[in-house]
Amino acid sequence: IEMDDQDLISILGNLIDNAFDSILSAPEYGGNIVSVYGYIEDDKYYLSVSDNGPMIPKEVMDRIFEKGFSTKKEQKGEHGFGLYIIRRLIEKNGGKITVSSYEEETEFLIECKRKVEYGEIGTEDYKFDTAKPSEI
Repeated sequence: IEMDDQDLISILGNLIDNAFDSILSAPEYGGNIVSVYGYIEDDKYYLSVSDNGPMIPKEVMDRIFEKGFSTKKEQKGEHGFGLYIIRRLIEKNGGKITVSSYEEETEFLIECKRKVEYGEIGTEDYKFDTAKPSEI
């Protein structure tokens, strides 16, 4: 992943913490799964943090990354900055974050630039030259 190490730790730590808050806040949903995984697609690296806690309502989803917005009732003054900061850190590192929420699962998906290591072949190296060879 092409991202500052400390930023990555802050991003994942906050998302994982939020996922556990979600499943523990509403045990009646039977939520007890937090999943973290990564994969490469189209030469980008994706990180997913998901849980099976309560669904995030549409009106909350529209505001979830706003500075100061929180659904946490207790200690309101100390909440509402985590997702805002996460989005800024991801964007600072050239990435994007999206959220999807359904009754079965809520997922925060981060799209990052993939770091190609020295000597590694990326998908951009597999381009074919379709030009006709010149005649001799």
